[in-house]
Amino acid sequence: MVRSLLRPGGILFGDDWGFTDVKRSVVEFSEKIRLPFCTSGPDKWAIQKPDGTPFFVHSLVPGKPLEPSV
Repeated sequence: MVRSLLRPGGILFGDDWGFTDVKRSVVEFSEKIRLPFCTSGPDKWAIQKPDGTPFFVHSLVPGKPLEPSV
């Protein structure tokens, strides 16, 4: 459902990455929809729907790059 709601290049993101349940849910969802996720800092995460260009998500924290997690 989320894949159909996001436009190509659209980003689904959230916080609370530090919580075990959030980590588990993001990892499971990422695997289910077959898209990688990124994290930024101690609590931000993001999944970007491809738009035909290589996977990349801009930093959610100004000046701090995201690091691919999967």
